[in-house]
This record gives sequence, C-alpha cells and structure tokens, in this order.
Amino acid sequence: PLYSSAASDVYKRQLMDWVNRPPDEDSFDVVNRLNHRGFSVAILGDLLWVGTAGGINLSRDNGESWERFQHADADTLSITGNFVTALGAQITSTGRELLWAATWAAEGSGEYYGVSVTENHGITWRRVLGSQAEPFRAHNFAFDDSIVYVASDEGLYKSVDFGETWGRFPPIIDYESFEVMYDQRIY
Repeated sequence: PLYSSAASDVYKRQLMDWVNRPPDEDSFDVVNRLNHRGFSVAILGDLLWVGTAGGINLSRDNGESWERFQHADADTLSITGNFVTALGAQITSTGRELLWAATWAAEGSGEYYGVSVTENHGITWRRVLGSQAEPFRAHNFAFDDSIVYVASDEGLYKSVDFGETWGRFPPIIDYESFEVMYDQRIY
C-alpha cells in the first residue's frame, strides 16, 4: 500500500477537522445559494475576503461573522457584478492597501464584467475597467509595489496610478523563434 494504516488514520483525522463555513448566517447550500459558491480568496492584513457567485464577503474575525458587498444599479460606488472570479490583495511599500476584484455579471440586469477596487475595506468601490457597453473579463491580478497588472480576455493590462489609467501590453512574440501568440487572452 502507498500509505501505512497509521498515516491513513492521521489523514482521516485531518479531513474530519474541516468544517463548511459559509460567508453568511444561512445553512450551507451551494445549489440554492450563489453566495456559497466560492471562487476566490484574499487576505489583506487581518481581513479575510471571499469572492463568490453572489458577491464579495469580508470577515474581520476569522470567518465568525461576515459583511457582503454586491452590485447595486443605482450605486456607482458598488462592484460591477456579483460573480467574483478573482481577488488580489495589494500592499504597497508606503502601506497603501487595496483589494482588487474581477467582478463579472451574474444575474442582475445592471451587472457587467469589469474590475472593481476598494481602498477602504469595501465602504466604497471604484469601477476601474469595463462598462455596460464594453464588458471587461478579468481573470487574475499581480502587483509590483504600486503597479497593478490585470490578466484578461483582452490581454495583459498595467496601471501605475492605482487604476486611474491603463496601458495594454503588445502581443507576445518569441524573438528567438519569431512565434507570435495570437490569442490575446491572458490568464
């Protein structure tokens, strides 16, 4: 056998320590509750952020209690969409803390694909990429101090001013083989 019975017993005990803890007070139900379908997690300082198909959830006490942020049609300081496929925690050398979210359209008519960012723990959100007319499907984030990179269906984007302006990288070319990456999608 690959595992001894003693190792197998330890593994079984470790599995039993796991507990389903949804990011709200409802009983765990991934079939009927979009907020129980988790897709992304980020830690920013002592804050736990969880992105689901029903919004962004914040816990300040290790998952004991939660606050949820969702798209609101009338509120431009909310996220662009409730399906949160990626979260990125950015802490700069000057101590600035930002949470970036790939916020996709879920079920609401006013939701759209975009990027949302907060610098005040979700009190307000900025919608920095995407719009109803021009949806922007972001997949992931990377950071180099104050610089943010966004991988998307439209290519790799970069901002040096916390999302106020953006530049897109040119197509990727291997200059040894001269092969061009024709698919602009970056994951």
